[in-house]
Amino acid sequence: MRQARPADGSPAHLAQARWLLVGLFGLQGLTSASWLARLPAVRNALGLSPSELGVVLLVGAVGALVTVATAGLVVSRFGGRAAMTVGAAGFAAAFVLLGLGSALRSLPLLAAGVFLNGSRSRSARSR
Repeated sequence: MRQARPADGSPAHLAQARWLLVGLFGLQGLTSASWLARLPAVRNALGLSPSELGVVLLVGAVGALVTVATAGLVVSRFGGRAAMTVGAAGFAAAFVLLGLGSALRSLPLLAAGVFLNGSRSRSARSR
């Protein structure tokens, strides 16, 4: 089992970590707001009814549930830094898939992006 590297507890290091975390959450908020504002256009582009879109969005909740069930194990085994790194990479991949799914009118790509979006939102907050 790999142990997490001990963090430098200096005030400068803690301030840097705090500002990086604030930046990550701010970026997540902006991109999530952008995605939610585009939902009606995505629904129309894919020809989905409101209830069908609801089922697609439910995939994100399933992704969040899967991650909530495993996040504690991941953080305890690999450390918070690794969990944040994976969460940030998942964050980028999720929005690429969301964009491709809507642009290519591909429901499977969109659903994969929604699942990853739900799971990355939990993994980035698991620390």
